[in-house]
Amino acid sequence: MRIEDIGKIQWERGEEWFDKWYNTELIFIVFSKGAIPLVLSKHRLNAIALNTRYFYRQSDIWGEDIKNAVKEGSKFLKTLIFETEKSIDQVKEIIKNVENLKRVDKYILGEVKHGKLILWNIFHSDLGEHLSENVQERLVKRGLSKKQIEKVMDYCFNFKHPLGYQKEEDELRKICLLIYKKYNGKKINFEDVTNDIKKLFSAHCKHYQYLTALDLDTQPYTIRDFFDRLYSIPIKAPNKVSKLPQTTKKLLSKEDIYFFKLVHRHIFLDNYAADLSAKLDYLMSEDLSERFNISFSDLSYYSFEELENLVVKSIKLTKDALEVRKKYRVMAQIGGKVAFFYGKKIFQKIKIIVDKNTTLGKVSTISGIVASLGIVKGLAKIVKGRKDIGKVNFGDILVAPTTHPDLMLAIRRCKAIVTDSGGITSHAAIISRELKIPCVVNTKIATQVLKDGDMVEVNANKGIVTIL
Repeated sequence: MRIEDIGKIQWERGEEWFDKWYNTELIFIVFSKGAIPLVLSKHRLNAIALNTRYFYRQSDIWGEDIKNAVKEGSKFLKTLIFETEKSIDQVKEIIKNVENLKRVDKYILGEVKHGKLILWNIFHSDLGEHLSENVQERLVKRGLSKKQIEKVMDYCFNFKHPLGYQKEEDELRKICLLIYKKYNGKKINFEDVTNDIKKLFSAHCKHYQYLTALDLDTQPYTIRDFFDRLYSIPIKAPNKVSKLPQTTKKLLSKEDIYFFKLVHRHIFLDNYAADLSAKLDYLMSEDLSERFNISFSDLSYYSFEELENLVVKSIKLTKDALEVRKKYRVMAQIGGKVAFFYGKKIFQKIKIIVDKNTTLGKVSTISGIVASLGIVKGLAKIVKGRKDIGKVNFGDILVAPTTHPDLMLAIRRCKAIVTDSGGITSHAAIISRELKIPCVVNTKIATQVLKDGDMVEVNANKGIVTIL
């Protein structure tokens, strides 16, 4: 692949390319009209990119277009869930191997890569973008009121067995209650807590640290980081709707009830797979970080080939190479081939091509998928990663490429969430319904169009974000 090939593409912002990928603006994802994109696109995927690591799969296990497959309803969901459960069992075995051997060698690295590919088949088959419309149509046809529809949706989003980040918050809530009792409700500083409480935090950190190093260029939470979240958690746990209400069930057919049970299961499995992905990546990075004295942050910039060189030959990326990579890198997939370009000259050259070939009209409204109902106004704050948490104040609108559990401090302060990617199965959708705040997902372009401090209205009843 040559840089000149990129220049032949007519790009459209928010449709056929993205200049912002998760928490960095230092990467372009580029592809031609006929190519399958790398990530964050409305088309089907055949490649995964985790920071600068990527995997490539020639074949698509589903073959058919997912949007049309969703219309099959229960039949397709049942097949998908069966395949997902098999994949999850495979990955759990891989995680067991990694945990038992504790040392990452070439074989374990291959296992991790294999596990990530298995999980990508699950993420790649996410129905979140298409399922919402299907669910709404089915419920409206049955004549359900808005309130009854919300009851069904609440059921779909609440799980009997909590996800990793929900378990973490439940455990942190227990520690919080102990501290309230011990100190008579008085707010206490970390330095002033007793050793027995610090031990609880140490154990908590060890158990849940894997949830907190999901983004590029981040370090896992420390004991102090977990403590700092303590007073943002409500003492009362959120209500869980574990069953469909009887009054609502009477309005649904047996097939409808079965379909919504499958939707409920699919949403859980998709997010459980994300837990396993975080665990797998963390276990690998934990060992390599300790053995080779490389931070999690720097490891996130290594490709799998470079990780293999590290494990087999102890070859590290130089400090200079890492600095260049952090500032100037381009990842491209064109015509089924993936390549990385590093360096300021190359970056600027491609940026000029991008700017020249980009069409950008004035945008005043952004549309997406409704994840949680409500209408609010507030100041937009762009959150690309944990480094941006501090700028989110109470009552702001959190705008992100996607959300992760490690952004909960910011999420607890905001009064609405808007994301570029995801669907009704995403973390943003689940947490916004739990917190009862409006949420619009899958806007494609929110982080590109909005800027910090923009006054916006989030109309999550219609899935529209308006710049005021």
